[in-house]
Amino acid sequence: MNRNIWMWISITAVALFGAILLIVNLLSPQGDGDEPEERSFCENHPNALYCTNEEATAQEIAIDMFHTLQDNFDGEYGATFCDDYFYGNIRDYCKQSKLLLLPENFNIVNRNFDVVEISDGIYDFYTTFVTGNDAYVFRIAVVDVEQGPYQISGLSYYPTPPLVDLELSFEDVNTFMVAMIQASGDNADDFCETYFTEDALLACETDPSSVALDSGVWHSFEAIKITTNNYIYTVRSEDDLTTHQYRVVFVREFGQLYASSIEITDLSD
Repeated sequence: MNRNIWMWISITAVALFGAILLIVNLLSPQGDGDEPEERSFCENHPNALYCTNEEATAQEIAIDMFHTLQDNFDGEYGATFCDDYFYGNIRDYCKQSKLLLLPENFNIVNRNFDVVEISDGIYDFYTTFVTGNDAYVFRIAVVDVEQGPYQISGLSYYPTPPLVDLELSFEDVNTFMVAMIQASGDNADDFCETYFTEDALLACETDPSSVALDSGVWHSFEAIKITTNNYIYTVRSEDDLTTHQYRVVFVREFGQLYASSIEITDLSD
């Protein structure tokens, strides 16, 4: 009888101990411990945009992260830096050597650059050297980890390809601009993608009036080539009271002419 009692006491004790372990496991924070906590990141990098501006967009944070890579390039990134800023296998490359991720002359890349969002969380950085010469195109992917801030999950680069002169004639530029300006008033769903790419496409999708103004009735057109594929296009109204000047950069993709950048200045009296 005593043996049975002790047996049941032992079984009950084992079951109770197992239940306690299960409860402790369920109440403990989950995760593989590979992702930095938000608090830890901001303690290590209090000036990071992620920590100082809750309203910052993913692209703005990506730009700030790129600047941080530049600011720290002359020294070693270190294990803590790599853990905080990189995600997945790319973190191991960072710990081995920064030159597995970035070119050795990254320290002379200009801090001013153009950024194009390729898709959600993926950005192309078009950079120059401090001398003004073209440098590299960096493609950076960022991910918003569950237990912490954004991290770089992908990074590649290649030299900026040489710019090919499209050798556009006045007729080429004028035909494109007249068609684009006239189409801007039609409110067609495919207007932006028909005439624009890169920065100009983003501007058009945000605000079509930023890429084309009301055409009205025009009688004077002028196109002046500034640099390679970069033109100033001026249109004047029939009564000479309205003058709009467009600064346009053209590219050709799959045989189709597009504006990759466009700025408008109203020179009306």
